Amino acid sequence: MVLYVRHFRLTCELANSYVACDGATGEAWLVDVGEVSERLVEWVRHTGARLKAIFITHSHYDHNAGVAAYLERFSGVTVYGG
Repeated sequence: MVLYVRHFRLTCELANSYVACDGATGEAWLVDVGEVSERLVEWVRHTGARLKAIFITHSHYDHNAGVAAYLERFSGVTVYGG
């Protein structure tokens, strides 16, 4: 497996968000989504990645406030986290 990781700096407290993608299957996971980023959404769509899950490392708003917005944009995504 080749794992690709793309970093996105969000404006919410300058939080960091990541997309990890399996290069072989195209399955992708978002990590810490403090807010919705149209730039991140477009990157996922442009690359053809298939978003499978959102991982939240901890419960601060700058790590989880965007979960609902991403669930509206991508169906069938599972959320994991604290």
